[in-house]
Amino acid sequence: MRPRVALLLLGILAWAVAPAWAGTPVYEQSGGFVAAAGTCTPTMPATINADDILLAVGESENEAISLSTPNGFVQVTNSPQSAGTAATDPANRIAVFWKRAVGGDSAPVFADSGNHTTCQVHRFSGVKTSGDPWNITSGNNDGGANDTSAVIPGATTTAADVLVVLVQGTSFNGTSSVQCGAATNADLAT
Repeated sequence: MRPRVALLLLGILAWAVAPAWAGTPVYEQSGGFVAAAGTCTPTMPATINADDILLAVGESENEAISLSTPNGFVQVTNSPQSAGTAATDPANRIAVFWKRAVGGDSAPVFADSGNHTTCQVHRFSGVKTSGDPWNITSGNNDGGANDTSAVIPGATTTAADVLVVLVQGTSFNGTSSVQCGAATNADLAT
């Protein structure tokens, strides 16, 4: 098992906005990144408030990713995304699951995907407090080759002041944390 440095769902998750007075949803914090040869249980962010949105991201060498203990997490539309031949370098699969926090939330447990499984949970606040939190989702991949470029598929939000979340992975099998440069998009305000 060689853990991945970065995370391949090349996509956009645009959060639906909270009430107008609340402002744009914001990224708050992430739990620890975990790499495992078997099941993978991510550490939860240090602070979780009721109605926060939690994203659990799992990665494998393009082998099936599932939750053996979901603890309320469900898969996001357009997830998973994958490229390359399963269990063969270069290959990568990313799966994203979400949950609206209630307080005292437990981490999901990712099932053993085979070669390796990595996982992490991310916390967002200011998202609308009921219903589906997404304004739009999008997903794609740019192949299974080991490279440091990425093309995120486009999508158009239908509301103002949404938070755009990009989740990306790579098939690079190494120890460097420098896999991709800074993201650029003239359509994003910040």
